[in-house]
Amino acid sequence: MYTLKEWIVAANQKLHNAGVSSAALDAQIIAEHVLHKNRAHLLAHVEMPITNGQKASLDKLLAERSTRKPIAYITHKAYFYGRSYYVNQKVLIPRPESESFINLLLLKHNGIGSLIDIGTGSGVLGITAKLLLPHVSVTCSDISKPAIRVAKRNAEDHKVSIIFKNQSLLDNNNYNVIFANLPYVPSDFPLTNELAYEPSLALHANQRGMHYYHQLWIQIAQLSNKPLFVFTESLLSQHDEMVMLARKNEYKLDSTESLVQVFVKEAAEA
Repeated sequence: MYTLKEWIVAANQKLHNAGVSSAALDAQIIAEHVLHKNRAHLLAHVEMPITNGQKASLDKLLAERSTRKPIAYITHKAYFYGRSYYVNQKVLIPRPESESFINLLLLKHNGIGSLIDIGTGSGVLGITAKLLLPHVSVTCSDISKPAIRVAKRNAEDHKVSIIFKNQSLLDNNNYNVIFANLPYVPSDFPLTNELAYEPSLALHANQRGMHYYHQLWIQIAQLSNKPLFVFTESLLSQHDEMVMLARKNEYKLDSTESLVQVFVKEAAEA
């Protein structure tokens, strides 16, 4: 009879040979997903036998991970700000760096009544904002209908009331805060094997990765009631250009954390 320990050892080696840096962890995550037991339980019972059916299911997911398909797409589960979310290949996998949106929002939430999360993807930013600041009206928008379906599913799972819109960038409504985690990877930027599985629509942008941010700031300039704060995420090498775009529209840099920048309307500080 094949044991869990034997499978984990073999899986770890196979993933290591495939160039997976998190081989040991990913083998455990696959076992947790297939056997429906948490990792602590499995590691305490590594000598447990596994059936032929369980081994077949484990091997199937192991083969997928060996192609460098991200583990989040295999298990359809990703974590953001301590909560679990459903993901598929129609949305980007939430990144730890994006948690800075929430960290910085929590420092500035006084007087904020409305927020739009543009390019919401799986919805993790908007949903987390709503969970932590229930009084704020949150709108999540995305140009991708499949992404909106994923975000709606996550909102239902977390039991939050959010407005969803299938649109590109802004609409004509008024928002106190804009979250903009838009595609910012330059079209010629080399991707890892894992990133190649993620939706190009949500990753890449022309103009050295800044195309959508140029368009966003143009829209902001045309608003009759401008937001108090604009949050953006981009590569560190793009931050100076983002500051210039904001300055042209009478916004100045308020704070930065990791890849995220917060811009404040200059009149608000007068």
